[in-house]
Amino acid sequence: MECIQRNVSELPLILSVKDVRKLLGIASNTAYALFSRSDFPAIKIGRRKLVARDDFFEWLSRQTNISA
Repeated sequence: MECIQRNVSELPLILSVKDVRKLLGIASNTAYALFSRSDFPAIKIGRRKLVARDDFFEWLSRQTNISA
């Protein structure tokens, strides 16, 4: 599995399903399911599902606080 070790600011402003999959270390099917959740800040452009980098990390932070 490829590991991404970068600062958040080095990531693209818009993340794809593939980017999120790599960041979280999850399977493609799981990543697509995540993008389909109503609480996930996904945007759809044509057939592509994307998420703004900052929105993704805010969402992730909320999930961490919920499960803590």
